[in-house]
Amino acid sequence: MTLKNTYTGTVLQIYDNRYGKPYSSSDWRSEYVGKDGLFLYYASDTAPGKGYVFFFTARPSGKYLRTACGVVDINGDEIIVTTKNSRYHFKIDDSLFSDMEIEYLIRNAELYFGSKIR
Repeated sequence: MTLKNTYTGTVLQIYDNRYGKPYSSSDWRSEYVGKDGLFLYYASDTAPGKGYVFFFTARPSGKYLRTACGVVDINGDEIIVTTKNSRYHFKIDDSLFSDMEIEYLIRNAELYFGSKIR
């Protein structure tokens, strides 16, 4: 994986591709819907045109959201990742956090990756 960009924003919705509906509140993915945080967009090194998004909430929770490898469409202030089973809809909003807060979010993400992500 190759880091392509970092963004701040909100998880708008996560859909189950089998039914075309949002996942139920009992699904683990649903806890991220409506949350603000840091997105890391990685391009796949083995599947051209595909990638992953990692999402870290503004309040560190000891876990993060990682999409499966899928088609990543970035259009304006929206990121949509379509995988085999799911569709993730994110809104980019660079006004959510101060520079100091963004630095904190990046350092938190680096704890999970074990190295600098910049």
